[in-house]
Amino acid sequence: MNDVIIEGAVSRVRPVLLTAATTILTLLPLSFSNQSAALISQSLGLVVVGGMITATLTSLIVIPTLYSWLFPAKDAASGKGKSLSA
Repeated sequence: MNDVIIEGAVSRVRPVLLTAATTILTLLPLSFSNQSAALISQSLGLVVVGGMITATLTSLIVIPTLYSWLFPAKDAASGKGKSLSA
């Protein structure tokens, strides 16, 4: 089961990181602008950048970890855990 979780997470790394990186890099100039007229845009940029970082970490680390805790693989030697077959 752990192999399946790792394989699924690895297959999603590149698309998720590229999407997050392009969004974050696009909004960084907006987030760190010093213009007084862009105060609302600056706040919005910071919120979106923080959300993208959080969502990326959640989808690549937290969700696979929770999945492995909630659905442990059946250990062949001891018979503990849930079976993956019907």
